[in-house]
Amino acid sequence: MTIDRGRMMALQRYHYALIIVGALVAAPISSLITPSTRRGARIASYSDVRLFSAAPSVTTKTDDDATIPLDEGQNHFDAVVVGGGPAGLLSAIMLAQKLPPLSSSSSSSSSSTKRVVVYDRLDPPPAPDNIVYSTNVSKYYLLGLGHRGQSALKYFNVWDDVEKASVAVLGRRDWSPGKMGEDDSKITMSNKEVTSRVLARDKLVAVLKKVIETRYDDVIELKYGYQVDPISFGGETASDTTTEEEGSGPPVQLQVSQCTPVEPSNSDIEECSIEDAQPRKVTTEFLIGADGAARTIANAMETNDEEYRRQTSLFKKLFGKKQLPFRVTRYVDDNKRVYKSIPIKFPSHWPHNLNYSARSENSRGTFEALPSDANGNYCALLLLRPDDVLASANCDPTVLRKFFDEQFPQFSKLLDDDVMEDVAQKGASTLPSFRFAGPRHHEGARTVILAGDSRALVTMSRGMDRPGKLGTMRFILPLILDSMFNKFLPSIFGPNMFQMFQKRGMTFQQIQRKKRLDRTLQAVSIASILSSIGIGVNCLTKLMAARLRASHSLVNGSLAAVLVIAGVGRSKLPKKESN
Repeated sequence: MTIDRGRMMALQRYHYALIIVGALVAAPISSLITPSTRRGARIASYSDVRLFSAAPSVTTKTDDDATIPLDEGQNHFDAVVVGGGPAGLLSAIMLAQKLPPLSSSSSSSSSSTKRVVVYDRLDPPPAPDNIVYSTNVSKYYLLGLGHRGQSALKYFNVWDDVEKASVAVLGRRDWSPGKMGEDDSKITMSNKEVTSRVLARDKLVAVLKKVIETRYDDVIELKYGYQVDPISFGGETASDTTTEEEGSGPPVQLQVSQCTPVEPSNSDIEECSIEDAQPRKVTTEFLIGADGAARTIANAMETNDEEYRRQTSLFKKLFGKKQLPFRVTRYVDDNKRVYKSIPIKFPSHWPHNLNYSARSENSRGTFEALPSDANGNYCALLLLRPDDVLASANCDPTVLRKFFDEQFPQFSKLLDDDVMEDVAQKGASTLPSFRFAGPRHHEGARTVILAGDSRALVTMSRGMDRPGKLGTMRFILPLILDSMFNKFLPSIFGPNMFQMFQKRGMTFQQIQRKKRLDRTLQAVSIASILSSIGIGVNCLTKLMAARLRASHSLVNGSLAAVLVIAGVGRSKLPKKESN
């Protein structure tokens, strides 16, 4: 059976919401209290997507990769989700809620058939009530949920479960470089309608897993320890189409191999050792790629698109149906940072609902801490450059202690020698590399949806956490201009993008249009001001030349020389020492 166009458009809106939560997996530590709410990736029209009633296992082989046998168990699903993180599990919940009901004949013949399967390379996380999230806090990195993420979770009726497992964060407590006393900090409370909440990423996954097991066990199957690689996307290109007849056209074909997670390296890629000598084939009518850093689906889509464009004739490129390309844009990190996680417990007189942050005097390191629970247990990150001796494994714990005593004494006194030794022994981890997919997010006649990072998300995260050599021009300067213009003309210019993202009821497209308009008006205003200054200076020098009966060029040259001499003289003057 097929879903009507209205329901498909509704699915599109639902998927926008779940991608917001999926994007939080990559949330940088510095953005969690003022969450950089993520823009959902643009998705192909759902009018081209059809979801089918559950079908029995396919028994006939296709000509494609005939050497790969079909899975001995159920080998055909209405939908396959690759990736068992927050985005993948919430995608599965969305599908379970929105799939059309089975017909009476289908339900009687397929009572044990699952309609949706989720594959993940790693082992399942500990249960959400496991004490490990409080006793081993440095093992699990934390995510922040702002009003957009909370709204998405509420829509799919899982927010109550997530809220119970999370901790409220009401603001920040910062120490500027050189300020090291307990009373030298500045507390900034969040001024938002919706309170941000924080929890471990694995804990969020565990909550969603428990929801699936308790509410949707008859629809969704969870499989851990599996690597999935696409064989065929159904239609070989995104321009292929299928007829309106249900079941027409080949399904998506996937190669599924059992694998064992290996000890993580310093890379941000989740590593998995494939042990299955004989992979199996699974087919599906609908594929969602939500495999995070592994990006197996995105990489296959990119390769498929490149091959299609190589084989397309020049005539078809010029006069055929146009289609957007699919490519994964990968940024070269020119301002690399690594981190070591540190468990820390704050005393009772320190608020346990704040983000704690401090920077060293020489910009060597940054200390960021977020609560793992409401009892003062925090997970902190020490951000360093990769070549720093403190970032190496088995560094001297006395050197690490000396660094903390000199730069972060307010935190050093809270860390005992055992913690220092553990942190010194472990190697640093890398921050996730920046990349985004698009502009197209579907592939093949059956349509593949890639639940991944959008360009706006990556640009914002990269600019905030690792701005790079041109970060001031690309990221920091626009924030300064937004604040200045909004302060003087709030009725015309909007606030900076972080404040815009916190506005409820404002869509991503509305924010994008508003910021583009602001940039245009800012450029016109700055150009007008500079032009006015230039005209004024030119008139003034002409007036001076007329009064002095000298040439205009001589007056201009004399003024320029005076300014240069004044600047050089000022730089040579001894600086006053502050008390």
